[in-house]
Amino acid sequence: MRFCDIIIRMERIFTSSILSILLCTVAVPSFANWQNSGNYIPGGVYSADDGARFVLSVRGGAAWGNAKIENSLTGASAGYYYDMSNGAAITSAYWQCYLDGKPGCAYSNPENVYFAGYGDVGALGADEKYSKFSFAGGASIGFTIPNSPQWRMEAGWDHIAEAEYNQSPLFSGDLALYGGEIDGVVVHAEMASVQSSLTTDVFSAMAFYDFYSGIQKPLHQVIPYVGFGVGYGISRSDLSVYDNYGDLSSIDGMADYGMVGENYIISFNKSSKDISNFVALAALGMSYGIYENTFLDFGIRAMYIPSIEWKLIGNDNVQTRNLFSAKNMIYTDFMFGLRIEF
Repeated sequence: MRFCDIIIRMERIFTSSILSILLCTVAVPSFANWQNSGNYIPGGVYSADDGARFVLSVRGGAAWGNAKIENSLTGASAGYYYDMSNGAAITSAYWQCYLDGKPGCAYSNPENVYFAGYGDVGALGADEKYSKFSFAGGASIGFTIPNSPQWRMEAGWDHIAEAEYNQSPLFSGDLALYGGEIDGVVVHAEMASVQSSLTTDVFSAMAFYDFYSGIQKPLHQVIPYVGFGVGYGISRSDLSVYDNYGDLSSIDGMADYGMVGENYIISFNKSSKDISNFVALAALGMSYGIYENTFLDFGIRAMYIPSIEWKLIGNDNVQTRNLFSAKNMIYTDFMFGLRIEF
């Protein structure tokens, strides 16, 4: 073999080896990118999916509100008279009406009536708690955490539709009187009839954890989740009060909240008031993927609100006085919705 032929063959072997090495160098990263769950971009560039998604959801269902109704007339006292002949208690408003000879205030045994004293009407309790169902709906926007897409962060709004709370009497119970002509008198008092309603909106920030593995949520599979968060609640209370027992009208200063009638019973102003509150939230539910990044969602949300007040409105439309409150309100929402992650 000639020397030149040897040189040419060595050159071909060397060139072939270099090409093989280069091809392997290109092929190995291609195989690695293929193994990762990524998105192929035309031109040969691969982008790994970190699971980050924009989240949009809407929901609707029902809400059950449950709370203890408490008397808010702290420090309020009403005057009572006592009929010795039949043991009946008479409010000071009605008795003043009789003394002034107003129509409808006649009394058969005035000689047996004595001033019995004052009673702390703020000590009277409510017989009926707040326990109401109403419509609920809401919407949220948010995102999943990059590289930890099991976590969702959402800003949401939930609306609890109007629910009525009507009660007559609102408060009732026995009152031990003080400061009267007769010692140790106890009267049974029944105070006020109310027609009222309550509507609540909650604006929240919540974190959710979806129980699944990997980056992409699986389709056609139930995915449980839990959530928690805090919020800002605005509750609108509407109130109409009827003092058919005369106890409220016997409290000093109540004339500032309505019109005093011929019989000295006050026709109280109708009121509408917005009450702001801190809200704590917790959620439990499940989702089901029906299409790529589209999920049906069923969940239960519990919203805790410390106190919601119903207020009397003064004749100047500025002054207010608390009448009763819903303490430790818990709204339990049963929601069905649609969530899109893209």
